[in-house]
Amino acid sequence: MNYFKTPSNKYLAFIPRSGSTSFARAIVTQFYPELLPRLEKKHPNKTDPKPQFICPSSSFPDGDAYALIRDPVERFRSGFSRANFGRTVDEVIEDLFKGECIMNVHIEPQSNRIKHQKDIKCFKFPEGINALSEALGMTPPEQENESEDGEKPNLTQKQIDNLRKYYFKDVELYENASVEYTPTTTEPTTEPTTTEPTTEPTTTEPTNINDEVDMPRLFKGK
Repeated sequence: MNYFKTPSNKYLAFIPRSGSTSFARAIVTQFYPELLPRLEKKHPNKTDPKPQFICPSSSFPDGDAYALIRDPVERFRSGFSRANFGRTVDEVIEDLFKGECIMNVHIEPQSNRIKHQKDIKCFKFPEGINALSEALGMTPPEQENESEDGEKPNLTQKQIDNLRKYYFKDVELYENASVEYTPTTTEPTTEPTTTEPTTEPTTTEPTNINDEVDMPRLFKGK
């Protein structure tokens, strides 16, 4: 699993159909402008280069990690045209449950994309885009690569229920995702100062050789 990386060691999980193209382009534009010429070069097959494959990334985040989680039913609708390969909605759902579906990244469970990352902060798509941008230290991206309404299938209630059952982990992630960013601040801890009782050193003044000292007589005179 890849995570887009910012220069300040903050990472965003690459989850297709959940703002990944928009954020990848914004990260390249704002943090790595030297890579922009690569976005202008056409591939041999005449397709436009994808910013998510040019943006610096890592499979093992060593800093703060974030994810943008989309409502799983809406994400399925958005990714369906890129993953159905001529199948109907019912056929795709059936194949998902059977495990026989070609696991296309556009309908793969979002939870699969972040399952190896223990500490990750999830934001809700699209309501949490601004909050995520703040967490990453960047300007919010412009939305792009959005599926047209005509590409999204209308779903029956039974299909919605089945999708929520299949994507139950994504449903939980989405429902618990944040829409606001609260920076974590560590208050400096001040150790209580304890004053140890000080004992004034006792000093013995040197005795002048001419001073009289009351010492017991060792010998008694006659």
